[in-house]
Amino acid sequence: MTSEAFAQALKNNRDKLNTKFAYARHAYPSLDGEAFKEHLRLLVAPLIEAVNQVAAAKVDEVLMALYDFSLDLLGKGMFGAETRYPALLKGWTQLFAQFPQLLAQEPLTFAAAVSNALYNLSINQNTRPDFWINEMLRIGQACNDVEAFLEVGKIVAWRSGMAHYREGALAACLQLEPPLALAALCIKEEAGTNLERVVDQLRGDPWLSPWVAASAANGNRRLKITAVVGAFRGFGGLFMSPPEVVLSNGDFYVFDNENCWLMTADLFGATLHRIGATLPNPDQAARSNASIDKTGLVKFAEQQMTFSELQTPSSFAANDTTLAVTVPISFGVYLVALTTH
Repeated sequence: MTSEAFAQALKNNRDKLNTKFAYARHAYPSLDGEAFKEHLRLLVAPLIEAVNQVAAAKVDEVLMALYDFSLDLLGKGMFGAETRYPALLKGWTQLFAQFPQLLAQEPLTFAAAVSNALYNLSINQNTRPDFWINEMLRIGQACNDVEAFLEVGKIVAWRSGMAHYREGALAACLQLEPPLALAALCIKEEAGTNLERVVDQLRGDPWLSPWVAASAANGNRRLKITAVVGAFRGFGGLFMSPPEVVLSNGDFYVFDNENCWLMTADLFGATLHRIGATLPNPDQAARSNASIDKTGLVKFAEQQMTFSELQTPSSFAANDTTLAVTVPISFGVYLVALTTH
């Protein structure tokens, strides 16, 4: 059954809604009217009822926002049985229903931010949109407003594998109340935990976990392969040929003879961002405490270890925390670092 609040909101805004649908059908000729009605009935109606329970005066505004987003997402194929973005529907169903007070506060901002986060998590390889949803369900209970929820969302998106969000996430930690920031970092709040100290340590080492940074001792670190980034395009990766890696202006770049990507990586994941078809000039004066020889022997700071999979490297580059290595028979970029994990 359609809720009374939803039915009344449809009635109040019938002309505007019909006009919006007509424009959407023009933009998206494949938009199915019956499928859209079913979407409204099954997904939007319960959300409107939830909003009605906490902020009845905002029902019409929320309906208009969700109606607009629904038309756009359905028209682009982001909702529906065949969608490549199932996390979007899951996020709407669970997060909007769990936090109707936040949806009511700023309908456009909240709906857009959640949808955008889940879309970006869905299109990047090896990220975890379901993890983001579950963590936001857990931590969002402590968010009193949309701004706090969105700042937490940045931190959790980083922890969900979006390595390029790292700096923004750490900055967001300092914008939140310490208990909320610690929860977003998955750190158990204890007397004496210094958030600024934790953030400073995390900024200095991409392979240090928040919970280790918060502990009295940072633990024993050992050399290990922390990640293998990329794969052959024919198997769902990005590279058409075994890549090479360079360090340019302090950043890692990967090239497969056709395209070049900026590579970001840390404890929580790695992302590749296409920047064109030309590899940047490598840093000529780059100095590092890491090296590798043809036997796969890696020397890093005061430690060394031989990795058989890294024998006869075809290219390598290093900064203060990470050694990136490619080998002729692999389509991946191997990352070696000192880590407690």
